[in-house]
Amino acid sequence: MEGFRPIRRTDRDLGEGAAMDILDKGYCGTLCVMGADGYPYGVPMNYCLAGDEIMFHCSSQEGHLLESVGDGCRACFTVSERLEGVRSRSAIAFGDVRTDETRLAEALEGIVDKYVPEQGREGARMGIPHASGRAVALVMRIAHVSAKIVDKPAGR
Repeated sequence: MEGFRPIRRTDRDLGEGAAMDILDKGYCGTLCVMGADGYPYGVPMNYCLAGDEIMFHCSSQEGHLLESVGDGCRACFTVSERLEGVRSRSAIAFGDVRTDETRLAEALEGIVDKYVPEQGREGARMGIPHASGRAVALVMRIAHVSAKIVDKPAGR
């Protein structure tokens, strides 16, 4: 994709399909933005994948992440999974992230579906309407995604 660097180690490139699969099935990832203070800021986040968007939620109280996102900013989101031994797969998505208060319920429903065991989902969904004013949705539209596998120790 234009403007994005290809994976340097092409022998480790898993392709876009694998990247989307890793993002879909991953447990937690790190959302990285450029902080308002000029330093990069990365924070572990629970999330859900919704088509070509990644949805998160965070407190609506002012903090480092919301201050950094502001009205929208470029970001990357990385998810990795350990396979066995030193083997692992990872995906990284690049795009623009923004707050979107109109999509809070959608984000929370996706996150509940992903993380809450089926027998507890109905109860968890009942709390979603009460989150308004206390939480905000962050939505990242994916502009580029890649994935790689590490299958042997470094230097071998």
